[in-house]
Amino acid sequence: MRITTWALALVLSPCVLAAAEMCIPTWKSPPPAPAYRWSQVVFVSAHAADLASNWYGGPEANPILATHGRLRGKGLAIKLGYVAGYLAFQEWAVRKKPRLRKVFTVMNFVGAGMAGGIAARNVVVKRRANVPRKE
Repeated sequence: MRITTWALALVLSPCVLAAAEMCIPTWKSPPPAPAYRWSQVVFVSAHAADLASNWYGGPEANPILATHGRLRGKGLAIKLGYVAGYLAFQEWAVRKKPRLRKVFTVMNFVGAGMAGGIAARNVVVKRRANVPRKE
């Protein structure tokens, strides 16, 4: 099951980035810095890991995403929409003002750290729930 979780995370990462790229018209701008693109990849991967950790039985604490305490289709659509919309906004803002690239790079890495921490917590909570208690 762990392999499936990480496989889902790896599959979703390029899909969301490609969707964000297709939504933005092509304007002439300087080529993006490698750190900026890597921060986007890490951001999407961390959110995909969070989705996968919730999708396979982990608890969802966010009431907007949760249906009876679990992540279902509605929450999945909202989360994917948030990530794609955030990346599309970034692309638009960076093309308008290229100096924002550094700010978004830092924001992406911080957001990825938060989402990765939440995903790790979800896995630990799920494992603790499945361990039988000793009496």
